[in-house]
Amino acid sequence: MNKKKHRSRRLIDKIPLDALRVFEACARNMNFTATADELSVTQAAISRRISTLESLLGVDLFIRRGKKLSLTPKGKKLYESATIALEFLAQEVETISRYGSAFKEVVSVSAAPSVSDLWLSDKLVEFAKCNRDILVRLFTTENSVKLSGRDNDIAILVSNGELEGWDQVLLFKELLVPVAAPAYLEKCTNKAPDSLTSDDILEMDLLDTRTTGVNSFSLVNWIHECYGPKIDVEPLFIYSTYKMAIEAAIEGKGVALGCRQMISKYLEKNELVEIGSAELDRGFGYYVTVPKNSRIDPDSQKLVDFLLAC
Repeated sequence: MNKKKHRSRRLIDKIPLDALRVFEACARNMNFTATADELSVTQAAISRRISTLESLLGVDLFIRRGKKLSLTPKGKKLYESATIALEFLAQEVETISRYGSAFKEVVSVSAAPSVSDLWLSDKLVEFAKCNRDILVRLFTTENSVKLSGRDNDIAILVSNGELEGWDQVLLFKELLVPVAAPAYLEKCTNKAPDSLTSDDILEMDLLDTRTTGVNSFSLVNWIHECYGPKIDVEPLFIYSTYKMAIEAAIEGKGVALGCRQMISKYLEKNELVEIGSAELDRGFGYYVTVPKNSRIDPDSQKLVDFLLAC
């Protein structure tokens, strides 16, 4: 009896990996010409790849206005997923390529995108420069189960310090404050930033984030906690990531919620300033977390010690 050849019904099997690489680069550059230069291909080839991908998906990924590009809502969603997937694949390929048959385990670190984007990634680069014999892999996700999975040597978690099955050491407390760019405040008010009242802040452009993680907290949550649960709050815009909201605040688009330690570099450079006098301590913090009763290898311990000293 002849066996029927298995045909995959998954759409992803019909999409070339190269098409997703081209899409990610286009979405990051927002320019086909710049993407063509980056990938060393022609602009026509880039356009064909994007058109093919849109045809396969049956949706538009970009809004085209002359030479200007912007992502559609579905394009934004695909960009977020493609970035994470390609970065993870790149790290795995890099690991295999570097060690070949003499594969060496790397130090695997997991963290939520918020702390990874705004604090942890910079620290890991510093560590890598001082410890070139150690390869660190960073995995980011909002999924709490994957964050605390035992496939990771170290996890950076938002916690109250108690997590069954894990040993935790505090990196820094989560102190939440509203922040804005000095230039934005100059346009809005003549008051000093620390003298702004709740009424002043509520009249400003509020830049919020989507709360997806177990312990995630939004600007609206902060306002209700600090100013009263019955206050009617209408954000100007809701970003999908914490980093996007902070970057928008730096660009002078409005007020965002910041964890003081995570955005310390922006506060020190005066790119952002704290506004009002209220701060919120929920009793949470960012913890270096390792599996309880497990033997931590020397490379991982070296990284833990480095992070705790930051």
